[in-house]
Amino acid sequence: MILTRETLEDIESTIKKHAALDKRISKIHNTYKQRGLYEFPSADQSDPVQKARTDMWKMHAEVRRCTAKEKQFERELRELDNKEIESIIRYHYLRGYDWQETCKAVYGFKDDSFAKRTLIGFLAECQTDEVTLSQTG
Repeated sequence: MILTRETLEDIESTIKKHAALDKRISKIHNTYKQRGLYEFPSADQSDPVQKARTDMWKMHAEVRRCTAKEKQFERELRELDNKEIESIIRYHYLRGYDWQETCKAVYGFKDDSFAKRTLIGFLAECQTDEVTLSQTG
């Protein structure tokens, strides 16, 4: 995997999508759990419970894809030699910290742009703003 700003934004987007799917699944589950959501007798397609059941199956499949992508990224991130950069990526992109919180977690002080500038500088040093994660370990 090539580490670029786009790669980082993609994994951040995947994590947000995963969280949104979890919320939607929970909402559907809570709405229909009293109406036999997990029972399997065939029902008319216009039946809202059947539609909810089908939607949940699709969402669970998408959640599995998101989870696999996140785990693959984390495995490759662990191979990064620069642990400072790994920590910045982990806190900001994987845990969803804002830049100030990321700086506090990594460096012990709050700053809106220090961690971001450090990451951008690292990417700039790695030839055309990218580094191959699987080749850094």
